[in-house]
Amino acid sequence: MATQIKIDKISRLKEEIKDKTNFIFADYKGLTVAQISKLRKKLKEVGAKFKVLKNSLAKRAFNELGIKVDENIFQGTVSVASFGNDIDILKPIKVFDEYIRYDEKKILKLKYILLGNEVISEENFKAMAKLPSREILISKFTSILKSPITNLCIVLSGIYSKLILVLKEIEKKKSSGG
Repeated sequence: MATQIKIDKISRLKEEIKDKTNFIFADYKGLTVAQISKLRKKLKEVGAKFKVLKNSLAKRAFNELGIKVDENIFQGTVSVASFGNDIDILKPIKVFDEYIRYDEKKILKLKYILLGNEVISEENFKAMAKLPSREILISKFTSILKSPITNLCIVLSGIYSKLILVLKEIEKKKSSGG
């Protein structure tokens, strides 16, 4: 039977992840406390929460919440970054990708990526990390939408300018008596 301490830990973990829909599980074996703290801080800056998990408690918490994850991930050392849909999902992905790319020893290893109800492969994860951020995509989209209107305004203003020039020439001819 589970002790009260374990039950409390499971309850706290469930409380932390119950509103989250996106999870990045990683093997952190070999990372120092300072490295974990640095990664945790970077993820917090983008709105994600990073936690080192105790396998049996995490497995139980995810099962009780009905979050379907591959149970094989709960072997060895496991950490999870969790975040909801209220943030740009690319930001935590980019933080992990950057950390993995610039880690000389290649210690941090992705185990399992669950975005919503979709399990994402490591190849797709890397492809997503290369995408521009949401803000940049919105900016590019608005400039695409704005471009035809801007061009139309330029053409119309050119026509207007030419009309004014023609009218001024007609006025000059009439005033000069011709």
